[in-house]
Amino acid sequence: MARIGWCLVGAAALLLAGAARAEPSEPPAPELPSPAGVLPEAAVDALPPEDPRRPDLLLDLALARHAEAEATEAEERRARDEDLARWRAGPPQRPAPANATPRGDVRRAEAVRLAERALEAGQELPFARAPEALLVAGGDADRIGRGRDALRWLGRLVRRYPESPLAAEGWLALGEHHLREGDLTRARAAFEVAARAPRPALRAWAEARLAEVALGATDAEGALAALRRGLAARSAASLATLDRLAGAPERLLSFGPGALLALADLLDATGAPGRALALRERALRAAGAAAPPRARAELERARRLTAAAPLRAPPAAQLEGRVAPLRPSAAPEGAPPAQRLAAFAGDASALGALAREALAGGRAGEARLLLERALAAGAPEGPEAAGLHDDLAAALWALGDAAGARAELERALALAPALPAALENAGLVALAARDPARAVPLLERAVAAEPGRWRARLLHARALAALGRPAEALAEAERVLAVARGQADALQLAAGLREAQAETGDADPRLRSRSSL
Repeated sequence: MARIGWCLVGAAALLLAGAARAEPSEPPAPELPSPAGVLPEAAVDALPPEDPRRPDLLLDLALARHAEAEATEAEERRARDEDLARWRAGPPQRPAPANATPRGDVRRAEAVRLAERALEAGQELPFARAPEALLVAGGDADRIGRGRDALRWLGRLVRRYPESPLAAEGWLALGEHHLREGDLTRARAAFEVAARAPRPALRAWAEARLAEVALGATDAEGALAALRRGLAARSAASLATLDRLAGAPERLLSFGPGALLALADLLDATGAPGRALALRERALRAAGAAAPPRARAELERARRLTAAAPLRAPPAAQLEGRVAPLRPSAAPEGAPPAQRLAAFAGDASALGALAREALAGGRAGEARLLLERALAAGAPEGPEAAGLHDDLAAALWALGDAAGARAELERALALAPALPAALENAGLVALAARDPARAVPLLERAVAAEPGRWRARLLHARALAALGRPAEALAEAERVLAVARGQADALQLAAGLREAQAETGDADPRLRSRSSL
C-alpha cells in the first residue's frame, strides 16, 4: 500500500477523521519518571564537561519541563473548552476560539532542547537513560510541529534500543506522526509493533488506531479485526470508532452485508443490542435473497424477544391511571464506556447496569436481551443474581409478559428472599392477578425491609382494603402521605376510605372502600 492521502479514500477518510476526534482524543502519555529537586541549568553548566552526572541532570531538567508542558497544556485545553462553550452560546458572527496551547508549546520546546543537550553530553559517557531522552526529544518535537526532528529522535530510539520498555512508546509516537501525515503504510507498521507492548493502555490505543488506519485504507476486514482486539483490550477509542461506524449514514458505509453483520455482532457484544438489531435489518435488506439463513433466524428471534404487547391490570395495580411498572433492583447509572467494554468481556454486572439504563430509557426489549445474556454468562448466586432476575421481570412486564415476569420474580426471591424491589414487584404482580391475599405478605416484607418504599406501602394499603381491612388500609395510606406528600393515588385512596368510614360510622370493620381499588 503506497503513501495515501486522505483525499484518496473518500467516505472512509471522513469516517476516520471523525473517529480520530472521538473521546479519548489523545494517546496515553508515556510512562516517564518525574524527577524531584532538579538543579538549575546554570548549576549543571558549571560542572566540568567530563562530569558523568551531566547527562542525567540535563535529562531531569528535560523531564521537568515535559511534565510542566503536560500540566500547562491541560489547563489551556480546559480554558479553551470553556471559551468554546461560551462561543457556541453567543452570537454566531464571532470567530471561534483558537485551538492552540502556546504556553505548553514553549515548555515542550524547552524539554526538547534540554533532552538534546542530555543526548549530546552522553555521547562520550555511559548514558543508560538515553531512551528516556530520545522519547522526550522526539515526542515533544512532534507535538510542536518539528516533524523531522521527531522522526530522527524516535527512529533512533526504536532502532538502537528495541529492547527498552520505552521502544513501544516510540513506535506509538511514530504511528501518530505517520497517521497525521496520511502515510498509512508506515502508520500501520508502527502501530502493529506498539500493539504488542506489555503496557495495556498502549496496546488498547494502538489497536484503536489500527482500526482507523484500516478504515482509511477501506479495509473493512482489517478494521473489524482491529476493533475486536481493541475492545478486548478495553479501548475506549475503539468503542468510539465502533459507535461512529454504526451511526454513520448509508453513504459512508462501503462495507458489504457480511461486514455489517459482523459490525452488528460487535454492537451486541458491547451492550447495544437495539442498535445491532437495526444494523442487522439494514444488512439483510442489502443482502436480499443471498442473506445467510442463520442471520435471518437471529434477526427473527431478536424481533420476537423484543416485541411488546399491551398489558391490562385492574386499578389496584395502576398508578396515575396506568399500569404500574415493575421496579428494577437498582437505579440506572448511565452507560459509560467502561461498562460497555466490560460487557464485551461478558461481565454480568456491567450487562445488568446497561439493562437498567435501557429500562429507564423505555427500551424494555433491549433490556431483556442484555439481561438474558447476563444470566447466561453465569452471574454469582445471591443478591446480584436475584437483582438480574428482578430486572428481567421488569423488562418482561413492560413487554406485556405478566407470566414471565412472575416466574422471574419467583427466581429472584428464591435467591434473595428479602430483596425489597422483588418483594414490591411480586406484590404488584399479585394485585394485577386480583390476588390481594398473596400480595399482602409480600408487601409487608418489602416495607419491613425498606420502610421508606412509599409505593410498596401504597400497594399494601390497596391490598388491605381489597381484603376488607379498611382501618389498616387507611393507616398505611396515611404513612404513604407522610413520606410522599401529595401523592395523588394515596390521597384518593385515603379519601375514599375516610368517606366509607363516615358513611358507616365504622360499624363494620370488614367494610370495603368504595374508592376505586
